[in-house]
Parts: sequence; structure tokens; C-alpha cells
Amino acid sequence: MKNLERFISWRKDSPKYGTHSDSTMDMDLNIVFNPNFKLGLRGWQSNSCKAHISSVNAEDGFSTGTGKQMVCVVTDRKENWQGLEQDLAPRIKQNVTYRVSVTVKISNSIAKEDVKATLRLENPGSQTKYVPVGKITASSSSWSTIKGEFFFDVIPKRAVFYIEGPRPGVDLVIKDIDIRSSTSSKSREAPVETSNIEGCSLHENTGLIRNPDFKQGLEFWYGKGCKVELLDPSSVEMNGLSKQAVLVTKRTSSWQGLEQNVTGRIQGKRKYEVSACVRIDGDTCAEVLATLWTKDKHGKDHFINLGRVMATSSGWVNLKGIILLNETPAAATAYIEGPRGGVDILVNHFSIFAAKKLTSEKPVIDRPEFGVNIVENSGFSNGLIGWSSLGNCSLRLNSGAPLILPNAARDSLMFPSSPTGIYVIAEDRNDYWEGPSQNITESIKAFVTYQVSAWVRVGNSGTGLQKVNVVLGVDGQWVNGGEVEGDPNTWKEIVGSFRFEKKPENVLLYVQGPSAHVDLMVSNLVVFAVDRPARFPILKMQTEKFRKRDVMIRVMDKNGHPRPLVSVTIKQKINTFPLGSCINSYSTKNDAYMKFFLENFNWAVFENELKWYWTEKECGNLNYQEADELCKLCAQHGICMRGHCIFWERDDAVQDWLKELSQNKLAESVQNRLIGLVSRFQGKFHHYDVNNEMLHGSFYRTRLGEQIIPYMFQLAQQLDPSVKLFVNDYHVIDGCDAHSSPEKYLEQIRMLQNMGAPVGGIGVQGHITYPVGTIIANALDKLAMAGLPIWITELDVESPNEFLRSEDLEVVLREAYAHPAVEGCILWGFMETAMYRLNSHLVDADGTVNEAGKSLLALKQEWLTETDGKSDERGCFEFRGYHGIYTVTVEDSRGNSVTKEFEVCKGENVHYVDLKM
Repeated sequence: MKNLERFISWRKDSPKYGTHSDSTMDMDLNIVFNPNFKLGLRGWQSNSCKAHISSVNAEDGFSTGTGKQMVCVVTDRKENWQGLEQDLAPRIKQNVTYRVSVTVKISNSIAKEDVKATLRLENPGSQTKYVPVGKITASSSSWSTIKGEFFFDVIPKRAVFYIEGPRPGVDLVIKDIDIRSSTSSKSREAPVETSNIEGCSLHENTGLIRNPDFKQGLEFWYGKGCKVELLDPSSVEMNGLSKQAVLVTKRTSSWQGLEQNVTGRIQGKRKYEVSACVRIDGDTCAEVLATLWTKDKHGKDHFINLGRVMATSSGWVNLKGIILLNETPAAATAYIEGPRGGVDILVNHFSIFAAKKLTSEKPVIDRPEFGVNIVENSGFSNGLIGWSSLGNCSLRLNSGAPLILPNAARDSLMFPSSPTGIYVIAEDRNDYWEGPSQNITESIKAFVTYQVSAWVRVGNSGTGLQKVNVVLGVDGQWVNGGEVEGDPNTWKEIVGSFRFEKKPENVLLYVQGPSAHVDLMVSNLVVFAVDRPARFPILKMQTEKFRKRDVMIRVMDKNGHPRPLVSVTIKQKINTFPLGSCINSYSTKNDAYMKFFLENFNWAVFENELKWYWTEKECGNLNYQEADELCKLCAQHGICMRGHCIFWERDDAVQDWLKELSQNKLAESVQNRLIGLVSRFQGKFHHYDVNNEMLHGSFYRTRLGEQIIPYMFQLAQQLDPSVKLFVNDYHVIDGCDAHSSPEKYLEQIRMLQNMGAPVGGIGVQGHITYPVGTIIANALDKLAMAGLPIWITELDVESPNEFLRSEDLEVVLREAYAHPAVEGCILWGFMETAMYRLNSHLVDADGTVNEAGKSLLALKQEWLTETDGKSDERGCFEFRGYHGIYTVTVEDSRGNSVTKEFEVCKGENVHYVDLKM
């Protein structure tokens, strides 16, 4: 009899099962067994804690009828995750969205506590996954309802639903749990956020981030090691943005910030777009990052950059990014981080959406008028016509400026006019931005790359060198047109470039830079459209000269006599010019990524895995696992490696624990880093960037003195005599930064050499936005004066339009390959979502090679030599070929053939290859 009563109770409280015809009825039922505890704890389990059934009075508002209602009280909780659970897998249907409603309160706590509903997914042979379903802040004085949704298109072996969340010692009181299809009549309420489980399809308009604009307050958000609170909208200017914003405060480390768990909602093999609106407080500017932490199926942690932006305290800025996961993670959280401890982060929204693939169209440029100066009266032969003062300064003319054009402009201008020697002086300057200006809006065309050139000088300030900058004020935005350090005694060449991918409404060209009350002198400021491909024939001639060698194939019989009129076929298999890419441990798990890398590159550099902040994030806790794995991978495939980097001189790239050390302890740590790293990888790396970006930072020099830098070079060379030691810096070949001009770089190199540093090469990073060939070539010519090999170490170009990106890439690669001092070129990535900069990829996230990638492949094909013909009367066949590995096949009239492999190395003399047949 008891068994029959139990069966009847089960049929009342559980979903009905049957054939396909029963499915509509099934969907209208609560899939939770014993959802209101009328059967006690039957069907439920306490998770490493205790649970018992109690009752509450109807007059307290806990039930809709009279009498008492049963509740489950979960006690003796020693961890946040401990609570009440039930396996739903036997009753879950495929491709059905389930809506969740849980009525809860807490006990033994005056303060409010977060209570969460979570799914634990278990499959044989796979790591357990945890999927957040919903969360509420509960109290002991009233009931609260957790709401959420989930959806499966692949049913796991076990799908354990459980209630968790409050801190240890706080009891959970659970009154009712209702989980049923969202099509159920009982469940038709306002939409709530959905948890997407692995295997399900993300709805096209559904974001991964719940409550992205904080309209639900702090629902679903946490402070990662810090405090988060809603910001009073009246306390900060929102500029038309969402009225809600979050203040992330009480931060003591750079990694602390605003966090949300996205486990189960983010999937592998899918591209996502990231967007956030941020600002800071407590510093004038700082880099803000969006980061994704994931745990893979092997339990390994990954930290993936979602995007970055330089934020300020003066206004909101947009952070954008793209990400592609190689596989669905077992766990994942997205968070905002970046500024040093003590700096607050303000967040207006943070969202991650499934990305739609965009296509580019080849730009159509109407009458670009290449090589024609668009600046009116640039030589001041008509006085100050066309010019006006920006600010309250005064302008007057004088003579004595250079009577020659700067090198880069002379090589690009189609109709250069002879300089007049007249220059304008901006006097009575009350601010750094005051100077001569001219509106050039009408002359600017979209998609055209413009080159900037001028001679500049500054008045005698008594304070040394002064920065001078050509600027374009474009629709309220500031665009850099070139920068140099000026002095009172010498006219300096300023070079730069820019491009707009839509027609701007207003463009004001002006020159600024010296401190207030310092005179500014400008002569022959020209701006002109550049026909960049028009330079390619010149570069091909230089390539022919510097990257090829004369080869003579000598065909003989077995007695050493010449074999005339024998067919000769030459095929180059490999061009041995070093062409590489940065790689990272995460992306190498992607098959499409590895296929393109191995087919197209012969060198590699690790994006982060060798950097000190990666290998020793915390003092004494060394991590070389990823670096070791990448070394092994490259060795297996015959890929040569650069070591980047032993140290990084910029303050923002130095770990907090290093900054806190005394001078002696810091010196000891520097020595330990050198010995530990270089000894571990002795003979594996061909190059090391010893101390990265020394033109832009001075952490170690400031703390330990100037001699620490040559010491780094000397000890590294002592530990690995075979390796070449490089300096490495950015904005060296584009004219954008006065701190890192070629002249500044040469000065630094010579100073290091004079101090005894064995500098073996010059690293030019090559993060270029609007490359112009003559500017690059001019800078490389200057650097070549050091007599050291030059490597382009971190090449990427950026444009949303892949056709423009393709031309940008071709410009830089051709200039590098055509210059005799350049001995190698490393791209800073190639695949979408695995790049430092947005819109710089050669391969789309789905593995499609885009126009920029096609440009690389076309150049690689162009730089291979194939030829054929017949041996002459001497048995000789001559050709000029690119350096690399070849096969030669000779065949006589009878069909007898011989094939031989040979290598053509760099050299001036003829390379001879002898074959006998």
C-alpha cells in the first residue's frame, strides 16, 4: 500500500512521460521532482552540508492557502558552494528553453547575502562545468525570487541543479523551485537572461553579458578583489550614455576590477565582439583592459585579452575588441582591469556579442591627384595668404630657412616647387597648441594616404629641446601628422602621414608643440596624396640587387665534359629570408591558425610567454610551462626563434612586486632573471630583445643606474655567447614620436656600445598605421649607419578595410625586403582575434585568408625564382635567383634526368652548381 501511495505522489509532483504525442503535456509541467518539499527531502541531496524540512505559517505570506507550507532549511554550511541539489538530466528535453524560478530567504545573518542557482554539468571523460542560472540578493526578513533560463541542444549525462551562494555559516531557506518550458502557460512572464550551455546555439541578438548597462543595478556583477558600487549619475557627466554606471574602487592591484561569470554562455569556434565604455579616476590617463579568464577541459588557466584602450579622467572612451575561443571553456569570467592600484575604474556598459562577418569593398577614389601639395601658399611667397594663427599668438615672416626639400618629400612629390627660404614665426604664444594653421577640408579625400613634410625650428627657451608636432584637428578629434624634437640652432625635418576612411566635415592643419612663450618657426609645410604602389618598381629593382645572386649550373658527363643543349628546370622551394610571426600558447591549439603559420613562416617570437610578468607574476613563483611548450613546437617544425623579451623598461610593464623591492633586492632579482632565463634556454633562441622599449621607459635605469643596461647585455652574452642581443622599440620608422626618431635610436645605441654593451642588432617594431614608403626608407637609411643588422620585429598594419590593409602591408614588406640592412621581418600576429591591434589580421576568424593575407601570399610567390632553358655550348645555364633552397633538374634528349638540391646564400660572387649525368 505504501508503495502505491508513493507512486501516486510521484505522479502528482513529477512530469509525465510517454510517447512523442505526450510532449506538449510534458512541456507544461515543472521538471523538478518534489519542488515544494511535500515529500520531505525525497529527490533532493544536501551538498557537503545538512538539510531538514520545516514549516512556515500562511499568515506570514508564505503560501496562498491556509495552514502550513513546507520549506527546506540548509544548515552547517562551511563553503559558499554548499547547498541543496537535484539531478535534472533524466527530465530535460533537447532544444527546449527552461525558465527557472526559486523562492528563497536566508537565516542566521543580519546582512543580506547573494543566493545563486547553478547547474553542474557532468559527462564521462570531460571536466565538470558550472553554469550560473540566476542570482538574487536575499535577506532573512522576506522572500526573494531567483529567475533565470537555460537551454540545451546536447543533454549531459548529469545536469545537477543546486542552490548556493551565502557565506559559510549562513543558512539557506528554500520554499519552492519551479523549472518548466518557457512556452508553459504558467511561465509566461517578462523575459529574463538565458544561460547558454555548451552545444546550444546562441541567439543572434543575445549578449553573453547579463545586465550589461546596469539597468538592474549590480545584478550578476562582482568586484574582482575590490569593491563595486553603483555610481550616482549626477556625480559624473554621462554625455548621453546610459544613465547607470559602476564605480570600481578600493583597488590595490592592476588585475582587480569588475567581473561577471560567463560560464556556459561563451562557446568555442565562434567570434565575439567586445564593447565597453570606461573612464578612470585617480590618474590622468591609464590603460584599461577587458580580459577573459578561462579554464580549459584539462584544468589549465588562460587569460585572454578582449580589448584595450587608453582611458582618461576627463571623459568616457570606448573599448573595442574581438575574440575567438578555440574550444568551449569549462569555466569563464569576463572582467575589466588595467590601471595601477589606487586608480578607480568607471564603467558605463560592458557587452560581448556574437559577431557578424563583415565584408570590405575596394575603395573607389575619385581623382586623388597624387603628389600634388594641397597646402595653400606653403612657401609663403604670397605672404600669409591662406594662413591664420591658432590661439592668441602672432605670425610674422622671415627668411633663412633651408632651400632644399626634406628627403622623404623630395622622393614623393610629383611636382615639387623649389623652397623659397621664407618661414613663418609664431610669437607671443601663451599655450603649447598655439601656432600657424590652415583649413584644408575641401582638399581632403577619403581613403587616400597623405604624406606630411616640413622644416621646423624653435626659439631659444633655455630649457633644451622642445617637441614640435604637425596636427590635424578632424571633427573634434586630434590626429598626429608627425613629430620631432626641435632646437634653436638647427632646422629639423618633420615627417608623418594620415588617412581618413570617410570624408571628414572639417580638417584644420596646424603646428604646435613648444612650451608657452617659446617661438615656433615653420617652413615649407606640404601635405600631398601618395601613390604608394608607384614606388614598387623602384623597390623591385632594389630587391633584384640585394636579395638575389647570380647562379651558374654546370652540366657535365661522367668524364667531366660539358653537356650542351640539355634541358634545365630551376624551382625554388624555399626563400630563406627570415619571415616570421609572433605566436601564443593559446592560439597554437587552433588548427587553422597552425596551418597558416607553418605554411608561411620560418621564424617565431612568443607574444607574452617569455616576458617576466608572465614567467614570474608573483615573486618566486616561476612559470615556464607555456614557453617550454612553444619552444618544443618550434623545434619540431624547424622554426627559428627570437626571445622577447628579458626585461621591459616601461614602468607599466613591470610587476608590482618588483616595484616594491629595495635597490639591492631589485638588482639581485635582475641578475636572477638573467641567469634563470638565458641559462634555461641556452642555444634555443637566435636573438634576445634584452630590455624592451628603452626609448619609452626608464624603470631599471632610474632604480639601478645607467650601468644596469650594459650589464644586462654583458651577462646575457656571457650566458649564451651564440645569441644576438637586440634593442627594440616602436614609432622609429613612421615619424609619429619625437622620443623614438631614428636619430634618437642611433644615439641610444652608440651610448650603449660606448658603455660596453654588446648590441648585436636593431629591432624596429613596425606597428605602423599609415605607412609611406619614402618615410620608412629614409628612417632605415639612417639606422643603417650603425652598421648593425636591422629586423622589423613586430609588424602590423591597421585598417577596417582589408583592401587598404593589404596595400599597407605590401608597402612595409616591400620596403623591408628591398633594404640591404634589413635581415628579417616578424609579423605581430596574423589571425583575427589573435592580434594586438584590431583590424590588422591577414586571416579571418573562420580561417578565410583576406585581402591582406592574399597580399602576403602573393609577395611570397613573387619572391621565388622559377626558370628553365637549355645549357649552352659550355654545358652552362645561368640565372639570377632569390636567396634560398632550390632544386635543379636536367634532362637530355633521351629522357635521362638528374635532380639536385642546392642553396643560394647571400654573396657577391657567382654561385656554381655542378651536375654530372
